[in-house]
Order: sequence, then C-alpha cells, then structure tokens
Amino acid sequence: MKPETVLGIKYREEPTAKLQEWLKEYAAIAAEFPGAEDLAQRLSKRAEKAGELITERNRPEPPSSSHDDMYYIEMAKIMDDMEASFDGDFPLGNEADASFAGCYFSVLELAEIQCGLHHLIVAGSFNGYNFDVLVRKGFLAELYEDWPEAVRCYEGVSTSKSVQEREDECRRKMAIEGKRCYEKALAFMESGEWNEVFAPLNRAADMGNPDAMVDLALARVYGQYGCAKDLQEALTLLRAAAKKDNARACFALCHLHDSGVYEVQAAEAKEMCEKAAGLGDEKAKARLADGFDLRPIREILQEQIDKGNIDALWQMAQLCKRENDETGAAGWFNKAIEAGQVDALLSVAAVYLDKNGGFYNKELARQYLRRAADGGSVQAIIGLADSELADTDIPFWQQAAQLRNLEYSEKQPKRKIREQHKKQMAWYRLAAEAGDTDAMNALGMAYHLGYPETRDDREAFLWASRAADAGDGSAMYQTAHLYENGFGTDRDIDAALLLYTEAAEQGVHSAMIRLYEIYTKGLLHIQPDGKKAAHYLWLSGEGRY
Repeated sequence: MKPETVLGIKYREEPTAKLQEWLKEYAAIAAEFPGAEDLAQRLSKRAEKAGELITERNRPEPPSSSHDDMYYIEMAKIMDDMEASFDGDFPLGNEADASFAGCYFSVLELAEIQCGLHHLIVAGSFNGYNFDVLVRKGFLAELYEDWPEAVRCYEGVSTSKSVQEREDECRRKMAIEGKRCYEKALAFMESGEWNEVFAPLNRAADMGNPDAMVDLALARVYGQYGCAKDLQEALTLLRAAAKKDNARACFALCHLHDSGVYEVQAAEAKEMCEKAAGLGDEKAKARLADGFDLRPIREILQEQIDKGNIDALWQMAQLCKRENDETGAAGWFNKAIEAGQVDALLSVAAVYLDKNGGFYNKELARQYLRRAADGGSVQAIIGLADSELADTDIPFWQQAAQLRNLEYSEKQPKRKIREQHKKQMAWYRLAAEAGDTDAMNALGMAYHLGYPETRDDREAFLWASRAADAGDGSAMYQTAHLYENGFGTDRDIDAALLLYTEAAEQGVHSAMIRLYEIYTKGLLHIQPDGKKAAHYLWLSGEGRY
C-alpha cells in the first residue's frame, strides 16, 4: 500500500497535519476501547512510518546528484518493499479497500473501521440524491460479509465505475461463499449430522446459491433440518432459483403441484416442467409425456373430494371463500368438520374461544380441539393446554420467569392457579413429545425455574437440548446457559460457546448479549476478544446509534 493511501493524502502533499489527525484518533480509540489498544498502537506506528517515508521522498535531491540505472532499480525495489510493509490483516489493510473507503469516510471513521469498531459508524439516510450514503452502507455491509446487502446498495449507484467494480467483486464473493457454505451443508448431510445442516445451508441460500435455495425450500416444505414448515417462503425460494435456470427448482415446483399444493397452478407447473426439460432434467422430460390437467382448481378439488380426500373439503371451502362464494364456503366447511378435517376443527374451536366474538363456549371449543388432537394436531394439543387456564392469562413458563427474582413468599400464585398451570404443563409435555419445539422450550424453562413443578435441571436440559438439536435458536440459548453453569449436565464452556454462537446467528438477542459479555471479560479459558465483543454488541442493536 502506498504511504499516501495510509494517511489519505495526495502525492507530494505535506503529511504532518494529517498524520497528527490519525494519531489523535488512534490514541482516543486506545483509551476508550482497551481491547483495541494493541492494534491502535500498531496502526499509530504504521502511520508514523508512512509520514517519515513521504517526508523523505518529498525532499528534493541536490542538483548535482546523478545515479546510474541500477541505483533507480534498487531504489524502486526498496520502495516496493516499504509499501508492502504497510499492508495488514486488519480492515482496510489493502490498497483497494483503503483507497475506496477513504473517499466516503472521515479519518475518525476510518480509524474505527481499522480497529474493528465499525458498529459505531452511522451510514446516514438515503434521500434519493445522496448516493454517498448508499456507498457507505454498502461498504459497511461488506465489512460484515453481507455481500447481498452490499450489492443492493451498490446497485443504486450506477454512475460510478469504482462502485461498479465493488459490486462485481461482491457478486464474486457471494458466489464463492455460497459454494463454500453449500459444500459444507452437503458434507453434514453425507455424514448424517442433520442438526448441523441448517446454518450453512441458509447462509448459502442467502448468498444466492441456487442449489442451496432449492434444498432450503424443500426443507421448508417438509420441515427438515430443524426448519419450521413455511410453504410461502419455500415457493419464493424455488421461484427465485428457477429464474436462475436451476432445473431442480423448476421440477420441484412441478412436483409440488402434482402433490396437491394448489398455490402452484397447472399452468405454472407445465411451464416449469418444460423449462426443466429444456435444461436437461430427465424426470421433467418423462413428466411431460403424462401431460398436465389444466382444468380449473375447483374441478380438480371436486375430483379429489369424490376420491375421499378430506383435506380437499377444507381447500374447497377456502377456494369458495376467496371467490366470495359464502354459501359454498359454508357448505364445504361443514362437510370438512363432519369428516374430522383438522384445519376445519381448529377453525371452529377458535371461534368458540374468542371471548369478543359472541360465540364464546369453552366446553364446545375443547370438544373440537380434542377431535383435532386425536387427528394428530399439535396445535390442538396446545389449544387444550391453554384452555386449562381459567383464572389467569399468563402461561406457566411466563409465570415461572416472573417468579425468578422473587422470594418464595412474595406474590406466589394461588394454589388453584398453580394447579391449572400443572395441567397446562402436562398438555405441553404431550406436544413436546410430538415434536413441538416451542413446547420443549416452555418445559425447559419451567423445569429449570421450578414452577409449576419442582425444579429439575435434568428435565430442563433434556427438553432444551432436544429443541436445540431440532435447530431452535431460543433452545440453543437455553441449552448453552445450562452447559455454562453445569445445570442438569456436566459443565462444558466450549459447548456453551458454540450454542450461544449458533443462537446469535439465528437472531437470539440474549445470546448476542451473552457473547458480548464473554468476549469482553473472558470466561475460564475463553480469552477476551474486543473485535468479537464489538461485533455481537452491534448485532444485538445495543451498540448502534
């Protein structure tokens, strides 16, 4: 890196004033952030070295001096070595980044970026004319390796060649990161470590890797790798991957249509199948031979109903409702209830549980919920659990949390409320045994805090760790807390740190704050790390202005 770039000055410009400005900012950072002190001092020496070199180069040679060609070759080599010594592994440690950022950030901001304190920088508000704000936001996104966000920002500044180059580089990094994370996810799949798949797969999909987008979409359809089912997100991912000419995505949309997902209509399924076949997908080529039923959905649903598909009754009712056919919707809805279709039963129960709707009837609601629960609905089990509460609206795990800091004699719930919470908790156990991670979280918290049942940290660890294994971020935080303190299991700081990190990556605020605390003060063999502490503080939102 050129010494002029180090100080942010022009060639032949006198360096003293700018050098003092840099040294002042480095000293202030070292005083305020002890974790960044060593780097700030190293950067100060680097700046002083750059100032000395510029001063030496700016000094004119005596008129009588003369040198042969080898002298200038040797001096050029020495200068190249000197400039290379200014490069570093800290942010802005290379010529390209430093030159680019120097046009958009102040000396104070550049010093903070170099010291890993970029969470302190406010990019500003974009008003439609100030493109510098977009560039600042894009560069800050780059520092967090959020390449998609950086691309979105840089795309808005089409008039600058240097910004276009940064955008292209971010796209390249996206592709590399997407491929790397997808390969990591595939390795976990091949080794059978299913609980490890989601994080790299989700990251790869965020980076725009089309194969990762397809796998994540299918996970959202079927609830794999700890993903919650989310059909709409799945369809969004598949359609985006299909636009990237991914044959798997195209055929997956066709397959979902064939599986009865009516959000993918026959015309779209046919178009996607043809596109997949054109991209060489053999399954799509074979599927085209069967043809597509382009009849209206109502006609197709009627055929399914005639074949005894009770879910089609509910779907027909919803179709009529969307088409403002109230009579048809009511008729098909009643038939779905008679057939024991779970969604219809839950819908009726919700009407009877609505205290403001004019049809409140708790006992009737419980009857419908029991029918839905018998049909395998975890949502119905939770509904039955919550209906046990007659004298409070606070669920048992929230009550446990409220009692955490109180003496036993203070504001303890009445016995009848505690009994209602015990009944609610028993239902939640059934839901947890059926695989519901929210129920597992509730049980873990209640057992650890000792309400409404006696404290049992082994049970707390059992349920929290099961939910964590299923990919639930809140449960990862709970399990990490238990590991850190040795509650219900052997103390394991490394396992705790890993789970705190995974929970933070899923957006769990408490995990971000705990990581900030750990990396600020250290914990046993975990050494303080100012850069990581600042990163998690920024992620939590607490460190932003």
